[in-house]
Amino acid sequence: MLQLNLRLILIISLLLLSACGGPRLGNHPGAPITNDPYNPEYYLSDELEALRQSGSWGESDSVGQHLPQSVFPVMINNQVRMYLDIFQTKQRRSFAIWLERSGKYLPLIRNELRKNGLPQDLAYLAMIESGYNDRACSSAGAVGLWQFVKNTGRGYDLTIDQYVDERQDPVKATQSAIRYLNDLHQQFGDWHLAVAAYNGGPGKIQRGLKKYRAQTFWDLARHDYLALETKRYVPKLIAAIIIARDPHKYGFTDTQRESPLHYDTIEVGPGFDLTAAGLISGSSRKQLAQLNPELLSDKIPTNRSEYLLNIPAGSSDTAKRNLPRLHTVVTTKYQKHIVTSKDRLADISTRYRVSQATLCKANQIKSHQLFVGQRLRIPVRTIDYSLQPANQAADKNIRRQQRHIHQIKRGETINSIARDYDVPPHLIYAWNKSISNKTIRAGQHIGLYMDQQISSVAPAITADKVIPTLSSPSKKYAYNIKRNRVNAAESYVESPTKQKLPTIIAEQKKKKIDTILFPPPKYHWYLVQQGDSLWAIAQRFNTSPSQIKALNNMSSNSIHPGIRLKLRKV
Repeated sequence: MLQLNLRLILIISLLLLSACGGPRLGNHPGAPITNDPYNPEYYLSDELEALRQSGSWGESDSVGQHLPQSVFPVMINNQVRMYLDIFQTKQRRSFAIWLERSGKYLPLIRNELRKNGLPQDLAYLAMIESGYNDRACSSAGAVGLWQFVKNTGRGYDLTIDQYVDERQDPVKATQSAIRYLNDLHQQFGDWHLAVAAYNGGPGKIQRGLKKYRAQTFWDLARHDYLALETKRYVPKLIAAIIIARDPHKYGFTDTQRESPLHYDTIEVGPGFDLTAAGLISGSSRKQLAQLNPELLSDKIPTNRSEYLLNIPAGSSDTAKRNLPRLHTVVTTKYQKHIVTSKDRLADISTRYRVSQATLCKANQIKSHQLFVGQRLRIPVRTIDYSLQPANQAADKNIRRQQRHIHQIKRGETINSIARDYDVPPHLIYAWNKSISNKTIRAGQHIGLYMDQQISSVAPAITADKVIPTLSSPSKKYAYNIKRNRVNAAESYVESPTKQKLPTIIAEQKKKKIDTILFPPPKYHWYLVQQGDSLWAIAQRFNTSPSQIKALNNMSSNSIHPGIRLKLRKV
């Protein structure tokens, strides 16, 4: 029995830790409540035990009834006194941190409350919800300053998808929370009931009022109907309001409020990288991630043709001046791999997504035999950013560029085009700022920019392939284009110089170079979606379920949304 109980505790703990979506990459929500001592839910069990001993629930010492909508009713009773004591003792350090964080968000929240005619004291609802942490995540999956669950957030116009979670956007989440609170107050006509409904759900409160013929929250709280977690919500908010109105009176004399949230915005295209944005704005990727907590990765969503990115206050003019000077190149760097007894060249090739020929070339290996302890150099393509000087030399270089036009075919997406041309999707978005995956259509033309110089990233090319450098009028990229793609669109290549593309090809043939550093990948990856089956995926990609299973070491046909399948390119 003891062993069973321990297993049950372990399972519950894992469920709590995984409630916010598992591993958190990029800007995903922060640590669950069980791990953050400054999250209001951290001391939940202590608070519930104290409430059980606080005596009967009631609204003694009330400030009166029939207050205007713009005033939140504050009172003192057993439960409020209990929270006043806890905030000054056991949770004193946490409350001090909340007061310090409040300086960042209070001006924003109060301004929105003022515009909507709601009590400005409701700004402290975000304090007891999240401790003013825009990445807070509860065990129930509620996220952000205002702790919206997904359904309620989407119901109040917050976008939650694979690219962004606007529950973490302090401005948009605040506007949605205020609309929600206003709706609840209109439904119940009482702020205590509205706040209780914000936590426990309006349906639960409505049914309780009807069942017990209660008129106020305190009437309802006297009955054994609401969960104690919901009951505590109202007295906890009242106590937070009382202390926050006059923190010195309650001993909080040494708190240093954070500076109010201020930022500029700049319009960028889909797929734009935060590292590049940091370079043009004179900031860092970390600063930009903090200013844009709704982003779930380091890149701008690719499902939008434009995006307003928050950058440090006072940097917008600098960013706009630097944007045309942004210089992006692909460089080849190497990481080390020490061969173990279980390693085969094919396994290493798959692991690092590098062809076996490339590994042999990079390490001067003439056969596929490896030995334990051997140090391999693994070539990795990385993107670096710099700012070009705005001078005539740069302009002259721009004039030497060629433009390759691609006509979109039925069924193609930006991602599939990027795979065909062996370039990252965000570069195609950068070259064609008016497009997104949602706006492209068959027959539409998009531009891919090429330099006449051969890429220094891939000096080794085959006799029948040419690897031009891809570049935009304001950027210079070094990416490989397969020869057959160049042939298919030679009539669209525009070159203001005398040196023609066939001349370049002829020169490369004379060199008799027999390998290519980065050959086109033989495989691509597919993210399984809701409703997919192994048979349907096989039909879509002109393969068979048995081939997919063999490539992915699968023993059954069972798949589920979110897994990535390796598929052979046709």
